[in-house]
Amino acid sequence: LVEVADDGFNKRWQLADTRISINDMGATPAVVSLRLDQAVESVVEAR
Repeated sequence: LVEVADDGFNKRWQLADTRISINDMGATPAVVSLRLDQAVESVVEAR
């Protein structure tokens, strides 16, 4: 399950065979959360 950090965005997605790799050297937890939010947005828009 993936949970995003945004308080107003509390839905969960069931993922299967998913690997997430964030190549952002020295990224803070806030930046990692931003990257994950961007990835989720891309998936939602693609549907």
